Amino acid sequence: MTFTAGGLRDIKVGSHEVVSHIYVAVRDENWGTIPGQLSEVVTDIRADSFEVSFISEHRQGEIDFIWRGRAVGSAAGTLEFIFSGTAMSIFRRNRIGFCVLHPVSLAGVPYTAEHVDGTVSAGAFPTDIAPHQPVRKLRALRHATGHDAEVKLRFEGDTFEMEDQRNWTDASFKTYCTPLAEPYPVTVRLGEQVEQRVALTFSGTVPKEATGTSFSIAVDTQSLVPLPELGLATNEAELSTLQLERLRALNLAYLRVDVDSEGDYEAALEHAAALAEALGARLELALHVGKNPDPELSRLLEHVRILQAPLTRWLVFGKGAKSTPAALLEHARTVLHPLGVPVGGGTDAFFTELNREPPPSHTLDFVAYSLNPQVHAFDDASLVETLPVQGTTVDSARRLAGGKPVAVSPVTLKLRWDPNAAVSPPKDAAPLEQGDPRQQTLFNAAWTLGSIKYLAQHGAASATYFETVGPLGVLDA
Repeated sequence: MTFTAGGLRDIKVGSHEVVSHIYVAVRDENWGTIPGQLSEVVTDIRADSFEVSFISEHRQGEIDFIWRGRAVGSAAGTLEFIFSGTAMSIFRRNRIGFCVLHPVSLAGVPYTAEHVDGTVSAGAFPTDIAPHQPVRKLRALRHATGHDAEVKLRFEGDTFEMEDQRNWTDASFKTYCTPLAEPYPVTVRLGEQVEQRVALTFSGTVPKEATGTSFSIAVDTQSLVPLPELGLATNEAELSTLQLERLRALNLAYLRVDVDSEGDYEAALEHAAALAEALGARLELALHVGKNPDPELSRLLEHVRILQAPLTRWLVFGKGAKSTPAALLEHARTVLHPLGVPVGGGTDAFFTELNREPPPSHTLDFVAYSLNPQVHAFDDASLVETLPVQGTTVDSARRLAGGKPVAVSPVTLKLRWDPNAAVSPPKDAAPLEQGDPRQQTLFNAAWTLGSIKYLAQHGAASATYFETVGPLGVLDA
C-alpha cells in the first residue's frame, strides 16, 4: 500500500487491489472537504510489518480540527488504522471520520454484512449504479478478493453505510461514517472528541505476482463509433478575431446558453445567438423555469422566433427541483414543440439526481445531466480514474430514459454547484474562485480527450464542455 496525504491508498494483496483508499474526511456544512496539513510523521517499515503515525490539522474559516493517526500492519495479514481527534473551535460539520473506498472491480461480487445490532445479511456490490445506499447500519463487511481469499473490514466509533460513488463518476464504492439519515449539519463543540477505528483482515492464499512486464498496443480501425455532437457553454465575454478563428477550428455543433425564464435574458440570448452564427453553430437552450411555466415559456418562445437562431435542443429544468418534474416536461413539450426541436430534461446537477428521480421516459425526447470529476477527490490520479465511469453513467442514463438519447451537459473540471449544500455559494462569485488551476493545462487537454473517448464509446448523443473563453474556458482570456 501507499501512505499519502494522511491516508492509505492502493491496498493490495500481491498485485490484486482489495481496497482503493482509507482516509479521514473533515467535511463542512456544504459538504466541502477541508484539506489536512500533516506533521510529526513517523514511519517504521520492516520486512513483514509497519507502523506509521502522524498529526493532521484541518483549518478553514471557523473550522479548526486536529487528529492523530496511527496505521499498523502485521505479518499475520492484518491492518489497523486508528484516529483520535479534537475540535479546537466551534463549527458546523456534515461528517468527520473514516471513509473506505472499494474498487469498482468488485461490482457483482457477493459480500456478507454485519450490522450494528448484530444481525448479518448477504448482498453484492451493485452492477448497475445504485441510486441509494446498498447496505446500511454497517459494523463489518466480508467479501472475496477473487483469488481464493477474502478480506474482512471492521468499523468502530460510529455507524457506517455504503454508497455507490459511480453516481458522481468516482471509480469506487464508499463505506463512510455517519449515516445520511441522521440530521446534518451538526454543531461541533470546542474540545469535542472523535475517535474511530478501521481494521482489515486478510485470509487465504496470496496470489502469485506476475513476473516480467510486457505491453502491446493495438490500433483497431474497424470498431468505429459515432462522435457525439460537441459543444461549449457560453458566457458574456466579447471574443477577439483570433479567439473566434481558434473556436471555429473546433467545428462545434452548438453552444449552450443558460436562460432564467423569470429573468432578463434577452441580451445574453442575443449575444449567444450572434456568437453561434459567427461559429457556424446552433444553440442548446438550457431553460431554468419558475413557478409560472406557461407565460415564461411563451415569452421565451416568442423571443427565440424573433432571433431566428437555429436550435439543437431544449434542456428544461425546474428551478428548485433536483430533477425535472414530469408535469413541467409535459407542459414544455406542448409549448415548445411547434419549433420542431427536441425537448428533454433530467438534471443540471450530478447524475445522482437523475438516478434517484428520473423523469418518466414518455415525457422527454432525450435525457440530460451534467458531470464533473471533483465531488469527493481532487488529485490528478482520482480525476483520471473517473473517465471510464463517465461511460457507465451514459449506459445507466439510457436505461432510465427507456433507450432515449443521452445529452451530457455540461462537463466541467470543477464542481459548478452542489444541490445538497446547506448554503449555496453566491452567484456573483469571481470566476477564478469557481475555476481550477488545471483548466488550461495539458493535463486537462488529455482529461478532456479521455472524456470524449468514453462518452463516445458508450453512445452519448452530445457532450457540452466548459466555456468558450476565460477561467472556465477552452481558451484563456
